[in-house]
Amino acid sequence: MKRVLVLLALVACSNAGELADGVIAIDIILPNPSTLDYGDTAKFVAIPLDQNGDSVAAGVVWRTPDDSTITIIDSALGLVIGNRPGVGGRVQANLGDYHTGLDSVRFQARADTLVFLGPASTTVAADAGASDSLTARLQSFDPPDELLSGRPMIFRVVEPVFADTAQAGISLPNGQLVDTVTTGPGGTPSPFVTLSRRLGITAPDSAVVQVEAYQALGAQVPGSGQRYVVHFE
Repeated sequence: MKRVLVLLALVACSNAGELADGVIAIDIILPNPSTLDYGDTAKFVAIPLDQNGDSVAAGVVWRTPDDSTITIIDSALGLVIGNRPGVGGRVQANLGDYHTGLDSVRFQARADTLVFLGPASTTVAADAGASDSLTARLQSFDPPDELLSGRPMIFRVVEPVFADTAQAGISLPNGQLVDTVTTGPGGTPSPFVTLSRRLGITAPDSAVVQVEAYQALGAQVPGSGQRYVVHFE
């Protein structure tokens, strides 16, 4: 969680006694992450501090110059929502005649579903090194049917369980049994994900790969947990 300390004495006056309610600084805690999903509420926290570094019960009010793109739904608590997906805005804390700099938050289209594109089962021929593409797609319902690019998608070998992963005999594109990839313009992994044999190590007869994705605040995207079965001849 990012914190920003704003010294009001530096932007207002040098006499601490003249500052509102004895406040000489405001400790700002920014939303984490700084990019949220449309429909989420961002929370900015302002903690007024006195010259001893102790918090002060002072009336901080949050304002925005960007009310066309974001709305402050509680100016005292610093609660902010986006007016539409794909945009953001800036806010600042105000205490009397003093104000902090502008801090920003962005609201992206929410990943509403992970679509399994299949097939659910594929076979790697004895003379082939890798499976066909294991393909899923991230999609938002607002805007309708928007395909989401630049989002993480996780592929994980869940069966069999290997005591020594270095001797697994199979791997995802990063050479491991868990790989986080990024979606391209079509909402699908770019490049595509395959399950490969490892040279010199016998592959199992079959393996199960699970795919999942998460929204900005950590909730699993609906449709996550679907699985591919890869057979090795």
